[in-house]
Amino acid sequence: MNKNKLLLITSSVIIVGIVLHALQQHGQVVSLSQAAVAACEKDMQALKSVQGQIDQVQPENDRLRQMPRYYFDQAVDAQLAAERSDSNDADAAAVAKFEDVLTRFPNDPLAKAARERTKALEARISARNLAIKRKQEEVVKLIQECKSSAASLWRISGNSNDLLMNGYNGPTINVDLMVRRADQARPYTQTIEKAKSRAKGLLRDLPDPDYSLSRQVENCDSKNQE
Repeated sequence: MNKNKLLLITSSVIIVGIVLHALQQHGQVVSLSQAAVAACEKDMQALKSVQGQIDQVQPENDRLRQMPRYYFDQAVDAQLAAERSDSNDADAAAVAKFEDVLTRFPNDPLAKAARERTKALEARISARNLAIKRKQEEVVKLIQECKSSAASLWRISGNSNDLLMNGYNGPTINVDLMVRRADQARPYTQTIEKAKSRAKGLLRDLPDPDYSLSRQVENCDSKNQE
């Protein structure tokens, strides 16, 4: 009999007891049918039976909780959850479970499997950290590329004046200079666009808790660079 049924029976008995007590407090005469009394007594017997079954299996449950397999299976469950989560925190939690097995049962046959699984989890954490580090380094490199191209771009735009004086001493736009300047600026502009796009894509999968890298990427082509 499961716990839900036990709760249902217990609730039924408690309710009947409360009703009887309330009626007695008000001096009312209670007259229950034989069927109602029999049903109540049946529920009481069922409750006693379930409690007896629980008392019988409780020592066995306590014994199993002290067995290596019990702790090892808990660690395996944590490892499966970590695989679904794919995060360092979840992997570290699974490692802690396997290390608990090794601490409690260092000489048990399951200790070897626990050590192997611990090494695999630690290797996955290291690989994930290495991948993050490499991506962060690439973002920093892209920021520098963007800054360098932006500096060249600003030099091109500030080298000369776009205006010329015409024959009447009035200003006119130097179209040839503007075209040459646009041609010179184009490769730097393209480099900036590619660098910022790539860096933003990498940052979507990288930890950046204070947004420092994100701000540097966003402002790498401005005159007031971070």
